[in-house]
Amino acid sequence: MLAENTISNTTAENVDIKEGTVGGVIEGNHFDGTGMTSATAWVNVKGNAWTIAGNDGVRAPQDGFQTHNILQQWGDNNIFENNTGSVGGSGYAFALRPAMHNQVACSNTVAGAGSGLSNIPCTNP
Repeated sequence: MLAENTISNTTAENVDIKEGTVGGVIEGNHFDGTGMTSATAWVNVKGNAWTIAGNDGVRAPQDGFQTHNILQQWGDNNIFENNTGSVGGSGYAFALRPAMHNQVACSNTVAGAGSGLSNIPCTNP
């Protein structure tokens, strides 16, 4: 669990959830993308069955939150809910690539993304 932190002034992602990790929680954190030069989002999720909830972010270079399927069967079944903030980048608040079984709840209120809330429709639990 990663909870109640302020993460800023990183050149890469504020949080990078790796392949091979399962069932963690990222909750109640504040992310600031100021200074990112080698990343495009506050959070990259490549693990499975993570809950990313109640976080707040500002100033992401492209997207707020991303999922990635780098290794077969990883980056799946993750849930994004109750997150807030302002991206400020040209991408999505939630960019799930590919979408797989990941979910973006309609309770997220992350704005300021040039392409909108998400590349998939939001869901209500």
